[in-house]
Amino acid sequence: MTHKKNPINPRRSKPTPAERREKRKHQRRNRTVFFCISVAFLIAGLNAGFSHLMGAVADVNKAHAVQWKSGVDGTLWIFQKETTVAAPCSGILEPAIPQGGRVPKGAAVVRLMPGEGASSDKANPIILETPSAGIVSYTLDGLEALDSTEQFQLLSISGIEAAISSLQAAKEAEAEKRPKETEAEAAGSVAADQPAFKVVDNLSGSVAYFQTSQILESRFEEGKTIQLQGPQGNQANAVMMAYEAFGEGSGMLLKLSPGVCADPLLRELPAKMIFEEKTEAAVPKSAVTTSKEVKGVYVYANGYTHWRPVTILEETEDQFILEGIAPEEWVVLRPWFVREGMRLKI
Repeated sequence: MTHKKNPINPRRSKPTPAERREKRKHQRRNRTVFFCISVAFLIAGLNAGFSHLMGAVADVNKAHAVQWKSGVDGTLWIFQKETTVAAPCSGILEPAIPQGGRVPKGAAVVRLMPGEGASSDKANPIILETPSAGIVSYTLDGLEALDSTEQFQLLSISGIEAAISSLQAAKEAEAEKRPKETEAEAAGSVAADQPAFKVVDNLSGSVAYFQTSQILESRFEEGKTIQLQGPQGNQANAVMMAYEAFGEGSGMLLKLSPGVCADPLLRELPAKMIFEEKTEAAVPKSAVTTSKEVKGVYVYANGYTHWRPVTILEETEDQFILEGIAPEEWVVLRPWFVREGMRLKI
């Protein structure tokens, strides 16, 4: 670039019009570059700020590991050796031993106050003693015949099914034709030759009948030990003895160890037969979303989110146990504004 020289002061020579145009052009180019760079930095800053903001809103955290028990739900019927003691005459029962009390053989359990019309030889109170040691129960469910010493060793699936069906039908028929007794009448009165109480021997082993709506033939293996879980989380081991399938499910006869139920006198309870125990991932319920009728979660990896389909294995009060993600994987817990491939800063 040449300048028109000032003869008096060469340093103050004025640029030519072409030089001024070139200078302005150069300045405009510089301003444009500066503006573009500023906008780029602004966008990057906004994007980083948005990523940090969305990272905080999305609440990314690790899925924690839980021990999940794979099995089937059903109803468990527990059979133990029982001895019933019948009342020699009708009357009112006055228990000397509370429900659930453990007694030795020959202990006085109940005092029977004979009712009106009793013969003279039975006019005085009668003491009923237990013929065997065990736990006293005044609750009789109609299945005591299966628990007698003679029948206990012969328990079979067909026999148990027949007894349960017959008992349920009898209870329904009786409930329709007879008014309900008051609690005091039901607990305190007994007819002649009817059971007054029973004694349960829960120390010599129990047999359980597991009834489910699923077919378990492929799971059955005679002599195999499995785990049963009661409604309170109690667990006990059981040995498979027999199996039979029905039209709407199946049943399995088991040799049961103590522990599945805290109440040793409980006959029927919901239970879960466990076949496998493994480690799975658990996340809060809010983390699971639905896309095209498929359940899934947003997994966070390498700074970006990715939607992944999952299978819900079990639902608890506040979380889902999932198959499809691994424990310790980063998961978006609040995916309200999250999309596939979104960048997040955590």
